[in-house]
Amino acid sequence: FIFITSKNVSIDEKVNILSKGFVNFIFKPFFKDELIAIINSIISYQISQKKTNMLEFQKKISILLNSEHNKTK
Repeated sequence: FIFITSKNVSIDEKVNILSKGFVNFIFKPFFKDELIAIINSIISYQISQKKTNMLEFQKKISILLNSEHNKTK
């Protein structure tokens, strides 16, 4: 989530907002290209994390399957 605000935000407010799940701040006035860049960055990060999680899951499954296969020999 992106927090968009037109007011000055203290460090305590920023920490509180980030702890609620926001991943970035943008202050008004902002440019359309700036918002698009932030959104693209977040999407790229999410895709990267999902790929990493999938690879880790596949590795664990492979280890488990190899372990079960070796038990049946």
